[in-house]
Amino acid sequence: LGAGHALSLNNRAGGKFAPPGSAVEMPLGRGVSGVLHGRMGRVRRIELGGFAFENVVVAFPGEAHQRPGGRDFEEGNLGNELLKRFNVTFDYAGKRMLLEKSQRYEEPFDVPMAGVDLEWRPDYTLEVREVLPNSPAAIAGIMKGDILVAIDGVPTSTLGEEGLRKTLIGDGAERALTLKRGTQ
Repeated sequence: LGAGHALSLNNRAGGKFAPPGSAVEMPLGRGVSGVLHGRMGRVRRIELGGFAFENVVVAFPGEAHQRPGGRDFEEGNLGNELLKRFNVTFDYAGKRMLLEKSQRYEEPFDVPMAGVDLEWRPDYTLEVREVLPNSPAAIAGIMKGDILVAIDGVPTSTLGEEGLRKTLIGDGAERALTLKRGTQ
């Protein structure tokens, strides 16, 4: 799917997966149909083949986003945040997926929790597409339509996508943002 999450679990009527009580309502990503909404929360343990992961951030999409592209993924799907921890080989003839630990296997499971949905622009700045009510971004006064130009004085064009992600992750971290609002 090209999804960035570790794991997406569908919470359907009669289903066995429900978001943890501490799960936060937030944009989960962006697809062909636009922004995907749901809840994000940590689960105690996930087992995949002979591998186990603790304290994993999992997406729980809202009902409207549980069937991307009209396809039914039943219980959910795996995403890059989990699969990047492996060298993955698809054995189509044997109808199996082989996993071998990669150098990223031990990385923690973290996601930006500022409560803002950002979109890259052609000039390598980021437009604020959505701000969740009562989120750290809303409390800081960030508004839809603002343009993020720099973080801690480093231009977004220098940070790039991976640098941006790493900069915005960190429980309780404070960042100085340079924003453009209209002509200000």
